[in-house]
Amino acid sequence: SIVLAATRDDARALNQLLQAATHTTATTAAADASNSGSAAGGESRSVGLCDGATAHVGDTIVTRHNDPTLRVKAGSRPGERVRNGDLWTITAIGEDGSIGARSLASSGTVTLPAGYVTTHVELGYACTIHRAQGVTVDTTHALITGHTSRAGLYVAATRGRSENHLYVPTDTLDIDTEPVHLSPSRSEGEPMTVLERLTTVLERDQGQRSATETLRGVLREAENPQRLHDAYTTARDALTRDYLDWLIDRSLPAAITETMRAHEDTHAALYARLTALTHHGHDTTRLLTSAIHTRDLTTTADVNTLLLQHLPHPVPNTPDAPAAARAETTTAETQTAPASRDPAAAVPDLGVLPPRHPGMDHQLADYARTAHHALTQRAATPIAPGPVSAREDAVVAAELRGNPMRQLSDAQLRRIASGHDPQRGTDATIVMAGHSALTQAEQAHTRARDDLARLTQAHTAWQDYTRAAQHADSLDNQRRDLTREITRLETERARLGLLARARRRELDTTLARLTATRGILDNQAKVAWQHAHQMKPPGQPVTSEHLAHAENHVTATAAQAATARASHTRRAQQLHREQHHRQAAAQQEIHRRNKLTPEQHAQEQRLRADLTRQKHPVRPTPALDHAPTRSTGLSPSGHGIGD
Repeated sequence: SIVLAATRDDARALNQLLQAATHTTATTAAADASNSGSAAGGESRSVGLCDGATAHVGDTIVTRHNDPTLRVKAGSRPGERVRNGDLWTITAIGEDGSIGARSLASSGTVTLPAGYVTTHVELGYACTIHRAQGVTVDTTHALITGHTSRAGLYVAATRGRSENHLYVPTDTLDIDTEPVHLSPSRSEGEPMTVLERLTTVLERDQGQRSATETLRGVLREAENPQRLHDAYTTARDALTRDYLDWLIDRSLPAAITETMRAHEDTHAALYARLTALTHHGHDTTRLLTSAIHTRDLTTTADVNTLLLQHLPHPVPNTPDAPAAARAETTTAETQTAPASRDPAAAVPDLGVLPPRHPGMDHQLADYARTAHHALTQRAATPIAPGPVSAREDAVVAAELRGNPMRQLSDAQLRRIASGHDPQRGTDATIVMAGHSALTQAEQAHTRARDDLARLTQAHTAWQDYTRAAQHADSLDNQRRDLTREITRLETERARLGLLARARRRELDTTLARLTATRGILDNQAKVAWQHAHQMKPPGQPVTSEHLAHAENHVTATAAQAATARASHTRRAQQLHREQHHRQAAAQQEIHRRNKLTPEQHAQEQRLRADLTRQKHPVRPTPALDHAPTRSTGLSPSGHGIGD
């Protein structure tokens, strides 16, 4: 679940209230445990956070800063960096103010240093509505105050899959920002009703321009090349910084990169040099690799300074650059042309975008390349502004291309808004395929459990047979021992003379007794072997190794079934959310079109039809002036196809 508020102050107040409630419950449980003799001490230490709150063991916290030096251990995503917005549970607090925390998302653990805790860690029980955009949870609890906007109300009411709770205070605490004369029949001191408060929230955005008007104004203002240039520069710098982070992390061990970050001045100078080299079109990867292998970095006090000494100064890759400078850079790059040079780099102040690499923001990169192309074309052939109608058509056409929902006809929108979305058929097919995969995984798990039960039963039967066979074999051994003893006594009796009558009578008595015992053992052995043969199971013997293999197979199929079940549930929920969002978007688009003037509506229909023809051009059917003739199997040159 998640708790939301409109402002940071409200979120901070909710965090403190929820923390107090949590610790009250924990204190009660600890008192009960203490009465039962199982209380544990050592958890009374606390630490101050950057939002002014005090955290204890068991509190939920949120990190507010990306730190590549802090890595998560164990869990489902080991080695992941600590990121802004990650939620954690405090497991330990060090004497120096550091925090041991466990991730709520991956169950991994991390140790947050005291300096990071006091500057970038807050309580995480509640957050602002703005930060919750894009989050989906089971249950949402949102505080709706006078600071909540219509868009914020929509976000707060759509974050939960199962339940969404809105808490609306009705006392008028914000007289200055919300007119008390919302209802003329209510006196100035009378509290607002829930309906009135929600109505005020919904009306708060009515004074703002619609998305269409805003976009039209922005696009008109975007005709100024400086705005596009500024946006491109910001995107280029962000992409370059991300590329250099990836390049240095890939090229150097983590211990050396930590040492480099400790020297802030030289580290900033190194990044500035690499950024300039990248922007001027040089092969930064080759230059940095060459600088790294010039000397053993483990014996250098400041790696940044060493790399700066072996990196060339940036020289623009343009025909106007001095020949000597270009030659120097070419030599530093081993006389190899940069792999990242862009033919459009000659445009002043644009620079060259960094190459693509794993983990980069591809959407930002695509935007930067599009902006780079637009600026290049604008510099080559300046576009003279056309008539107002043409510019408005361009604005509306850009809206249509950027919003798939606006490309649909009125009839298609009505079908989607009423719940008859053609996409549901495809979604149902995907859900059925997931359900089929889940059924197969569950059936495989059932077969594995049945095989284990069968092998367990067979293993028990083989154990019983083995014990019966061992008992019968023991009786055979006793009978053979008696036979040998009888043979020995008979031999001794035969050697006695006629005068040893007493000894002969003693031996006769012993032989008679042993012979009777042997007969009993013979009968017992026969019965034991018959019983053992009756107990012998069919097939090959089942060993403990067979059982262990079957148990491992059951465990593996259970994990596969659980994964398939979770994937199927997650995919079904995602499709359900997508259908809900698509239906809501269709309803919003219908509402927007109802507010258009007839001229605007006709303009959009015309441009929508043009866009449809561009996407799906109609190919004319060639007319046949004569009856089709039979192919002769010859190519246009007169040769046969097989020639």
